[in-house]
Amino acid sequence: MIRAKGRKHYIFYTGSLRSGMSVFALTTLWDWHDKYGWHAPVLANLYHESADIAFRLVIWLTVGYFWGAAMWKQFRFADATDVESNS
Repeated sequence: MIRAKGRKHYIFYTGSLRSGMSVFALTTLWDWHDKYGWHAPVLANLYHESADIAFRLVIWLTVGYFWGAAMWKQFRFADATDVESNS
């Protein structure tokens, strides 16, 4: 049922949004906590941090896309072997 809407939908939602965004959020919060505790940075550091966050977002969405594509391919092979064994 997860893959019923197709490859692009699966890769986008499962790969990019579910895994990529969750890893992005965790690593960003972890880094923020390591640098500042739970306090907001000074304004001068905020511009640097926003560039760093944008860079991380792009990286983790891309990694999530490829992870989703790999999972799609793995599920396709698993389905093919299930069909063969049931025949």
